[in-house]
Amino acid sequence: MLRLLRGAGIETVYVGGCVRDGLLGTWPADFDMLIAAPLPDAQALLSAAGFPSNILASWLGPVRTLVRGEQFDLIHAWPGCPTLSFAQSVDWYVDQADFTINAMYLTTEGGLTDRHGGAADLDAGIVRFMGDPCEALRANIRQIVRYFRFLAWYGKGTPHGPSLEAAIADARHMADTDSERARNEAIKLLSAPRPYDVLSLMHQRGVLKYALGVAIEGTDWLERLARIERILGVPSGWQVRLGALLLSACMSPDAALEHVVQYWQLEPKHAERVALIVDYALCLDPTAAEPAPGAPDHIPDAAVLRDALLLRWLYEADSEAVIPHYMRALAAIQVAPDM
Repeated sequence: MLRLLRGAGIETVYVGGCVRDGLLGTWPADFDMLIAAPLPDAQALLSAAGFPSNILASWLGPVRTLVRGEQFDLIHAWPGCPTLSFAQSVDWYVDQADFTINAMYLTTEGGLTDRHGGAADLDAGIVRFMGDPCEALRANIRQIVRYFRFLAWYGKGTPHGPSLEAAIADARHMADTDSERARNEAIKLLSAPRPYDVLSLMHQRGVLKYALGVAIEGTDWLERLARIERILGVPSGWQVRLGALLLSACMSPDAALEHVVQYWQLEPKHAERVALIVDYALCLDPTAAEPAPGAPDHIPDAAVLRDALLLRWLYEADSEAVIPHYMRALAAIQVAPDM
């Protein structure tokens, strides 16, 4: 695809998350690329060469294509101002990024441009808004949930003070974020390798309730789940972590889940799975790894049973004596290891 674009004289650079992930040594989920060509022209070129592609949303795109199973989004660098050079358009584009760690670009030859200190922030684990944090949030209040998600994934040590305080000051506006975005960002936050410090920070500063749609009493359950994950050596899934939060809520788990489902507009399949995990966790016999009398009639699949067993372990996580029981019970459940 790159040879095709070069052959047509179309300048191209990688931008955003794929550059950040590359610097971290992780494979990006997708690739954003700025191109010096109108999107209909780019789509026509790709289609003629046999690349499946379509323009998303509107004429502004991007053009999305798949290359060997990898997703590439091609974006026209500022189509509204043809007097700018491609380099100027790229600079303008990255200046609109949310965080410094997303404000870098990479040429197809491997040359990195970082005018905002993003690489240094990434190495230090600093999640920092571009420019003045308060102004950045006034321009796009939806970035608040995203900030905490990025803090969970990329933050290390003490957060960048001005960025954290700006996000906390405007945290009540998380409720104004559309439900789909709020849900997606919150699920990604809960899916971070180790989100517990950030979740605890959010609770301590009174903002976690705005992300969840329900208040919790404390973070003891989260701390226990973190300990269990250390014992197992693998992270649990976001649904288990949400279950732990529901068990910490200032209301019954069922009522808390109803609030979250409504607040996030959670898909029924996910809501039903979380409900099953919590229900089984509350009535599971950990020594037998099977439901006790009074359990729901529905027989869960192995993954639900495993996740319920993890939640049940939270009740006794402070006791070293129970570890062998749970390890044996988990080992007896035939399910893929990726939780």
